[in-house]
Amino acid sequence: MCYYVDTFFVLANVLARSGEGVTIKQLKEKRRNIEASVASVYVDVSLNSICSSIELHPDMFRWKQDVVARAENSERYFDPSYLDEYVNSMVPGDICSDILQVLA
Repeated sequence: MCYYVDTFFVLANVLARSGEGVTIKQLKEKRRNIEASVASVYVDVSLNSICSSIELHPDMFRWKQDVVARAENSERYFDPSYLDEYVNSMVPGDICSDILQVLA
């Protein structure tokens, strides 16, 4: 069985670690690293999924030129306790911890 990980999970965790922003190219590289390191995981970082995540979560993400960045005044969404309760809880514990190790 393959577990699906959406862009929202990856963007939130990447931007929590680096508030600078992330390019589509960097997201695709992170996808490759995760899929190579964590068995039976598919990470969706397609352009449609990225755009959808930004559109659905404008309080967290925004486009800044060719980079996905944190939205203004979004610090609370990237707090570790918020991430654990609302973002990381969407992914089963062992898969989540394996992915977070790859993203570290």
